[in-house]
This record gives sequence, structure tokens and C-alpha cells, in this order.
Amino acid sequence: MAARTLRHNVEARKLMTAGLEKRYLRGKRLSIRVRSGRIAAFNFSPAAVFPLGKDKFQVSVESTWVDLNNQVSSRVNEQIRFVKIRGEWLAEDIKFLRSDPRRPIMPFNVASEKRAKFAMMVAKRFMRHLIDRNVQAASQLLTQGFQSRFHNQGVMSEYLLGSEDPAYVAFEVTSLVQTEPDRMTMGTVIYLAASGETGFDRLEASLILHRGSLDWVVDGVEFKET
Repeated sequence: MAARTLRHNVEARKLMTAGLEKRYLRGKRLSIRVRSGRIAAFNFSPAAVFPLGKDKFQVSVESTWVDLNNQVSSRVNEQIRFVKIRGEWLAEDIKFLRSDPRRPIMPFNVASEKRAKFAMMVAKRFMRHLIDRNVQAASQLLTQGFQSRFHNQGVMSEYLLGSEDPAYVAFEVTSLVQTEPDRMTMGTVIYLAASGETGFDRLEASLILHRGSLDWVVDGVEFKET
């Protein structure tokens, strides 16, 4: 499961049987998920592991999927069957049981839905860069006023990105509210997961969006641990 959180699932494919790898990449039900997103975090309990004989077992897993912009798209329940071949455990089959898509958040109390849409697009792009740990790209969407609060870019990077393990793996939008004619606040939840481990933590963040001369920009980022 940890390997399936990688961007291109290269390591995960090494842990699959040839038959599953073919279905994973080309099969209609499996491949559409690979093309449209990835797993950001997963969880299962020891009680969800069931032996199926000497060289097989099955595990039920709940996974959090994100789209190509690192935004949470759904939570998926699935069963994965493993088989032991030449001393190594390989995934033999993946069965998707249920998918719960995340519903989009509608702007609240905004004067213009069109402006709200543009503001949210900028904020989502900023969050995508944070999840990718691309501070240089994220800083292009920050006001000079916000950046001037930090002594240098290293200090700003530490504030924005937090630790490397657990690291940011996904985000979801929780609210968008207009506070002034040229200001909006977008609430988000950031998912943090440790490499190769089950479960995840959540970190609330608020993005202050300011309408500049040409487009919306991020004028503030505030974090609140939950």
C-alpha cells in the first residue's frame, strides 16, 4: 500500500503479479484510477488480515485518493489478495468495494460567484504546490507583504511545509467566505502521512486571498492543529 502512494506507482508494480500489473495499467476499472489520481494515505487494522491458506492472505483497506492536483477526491474501500511466489509476497488481485466521492464546497456569502471561482482556483494551485513541496512555485502566488514577514526563504519554507516525515500528502477545501470586497478566506484541511505507515493526521489551514491588480494572490497562511 505504501508503494501505491507514489506518483507513478513504479514500486507498487514491482510488488504485483504479472496478471495484476496488466489489469492495473490496462484494465478498465483499475487503470482509470491510476490515470486520474493516486493514493495519498491508507489504513487497515490487523483484524482485517485474513489467511487464505498456506501461501495466500487477504486484507481489507480504506484508502484516501487524490486527483492530479493533490486534492482529496474520494475514500475507497478495497480488498487486496496476496500470494507468496518464490519466497516473496506479491499482490495478486485488487477488488474495489466502495467509493465515497468528496463533494465540492460551494462559496458562501460572496458578492460574485465568478470572482469566488477564480480565487479558489488560485488557492488550490497554491495548495498543490505545497503538497509537492515546491516553495518556489508557491511563492509566485504569495504577496510580497506576506513573504516580507520572514527573514529568508528558508524560514518561510519551514513555516509553509512543516516536517518532511510525516509530510503533506493531500488537501481538501472546507470553506470559502468573502470577508471584504477584495478579500476572501479559504479553509482547508491538509493530510499528513509518514512514509510507509498506516493512518494520517489532519492540519487545518486558512488562506487569506487578496484581489490584486491582475489576479487573486495569497496574502496569508494560518495553521491550526486539530
